[in-house]
Amino acid sequence: MTDTNRREWPTDPHYLEKVMEHVFLGRLLEECWFRRGRVVEVMRAEVDAAGFDLILEVDGVVRHVQLKATKKGGSTKFVDVNRRLAARQGGCIVWMEYEASSHSGLGVVYRWREASELPAKEGKSPRHSRLGRSDFTDKSDEMRDLVEWLFPRHPRT
Repeated sequence: MTDTNRREWPTDPHYLEKVMEHVFLGRLLEECWFRRGRVVEVMRAEVDAAGFDLILEVDGVVRHVQLKATKKGGSTKFVDVNRRLAARQGGCIVWMEYEASSHSGLGVVYRWREASELPAKEGKSPRHSRLGRSDFTDKSDEMRDLVEWLFPRHPRT
């Protein structure tokens, strides 16, 4: 079998955004269902006007999630976050830094934070806050750590 359909890694940001959304959901569902026996309800925003890409619910805990994805080692140093997300129930940002190779597959480092109390750093418009890596205090390359933060078995007080 020849490799005639193989192309270079795609660079279209909309394509990559959707691929990483599917990777995120696949890994999240795998961790929640197969490892923890927890059901995840997933809803998608049709338009990006309210600051979130997904609404996730597990055991009554609702999260409005804005996903960001950038290539590890790339030139992106900041992500712009819609400030409207702060008003949403369980509003949070998940920033995925990925590294892809045809030999070792896809590696992802997850950074996350609550959307409440976004820094006043202005982003691409007055409706956005610009966040850098230092604005995300939590980080892991394991989905289980992110799931525990998103949907803790014992809610934080």
